[in-house]
Order: sequence, then structure tokens, then C-alpha cells
Amino acid sequence: MKERIQDIKQTLSLNKSDLSKQVRRKISAPDERMSSTLLGCVGVVFLVFSTGVIVIPDTMKLIKYLKGKLKTTNQS
Repeated sequence: MKERIQDIKQTLSLNKSDLSKQVRRKISAPDERMSSTLLGCVGVVFLVFSTGVIVIPDTMKLIKYLKGKLKTTNQS
């Protein structure tokens, strides 16, 4: 009897990764609304600006430092 129940369970069991709920969870739906597109663009601009405010001054200091090192190396 236990073997029969085990066979029925195995026959009726489904692979959870193949279910449509699991597949839909991994796929994002496109959103063509103007408001969502605009909000995404504003977010990208904000991220780029924020990163630029941090990175550009450091890059300028690095270039100034390297130019100074290059001048002292050439003078020696």
C-alpha cells in the first residue's frame, strides 16, 4: 500500500521551477507610460550626477598629482 501511495505522489508531484508562477516571477513586464519612462530617466540622471560629483574632483586631484610627479621626475 505504501508503495502505491508513493507512486501516486511521485506521479502527481510537479517541478516547482516549471510552474507558470515561478516563470512569471522572473520576467518583468514592459511599462510604456510616459511617467514611468520620465521617472527612470530622472533616476539615471540623478545617479550619474551624484557619482560625477564624487568622482570628478578626485580625478582632477589625481591628474594634478600625476602632473606634479611627472615634472619632478623630468627635472631629476
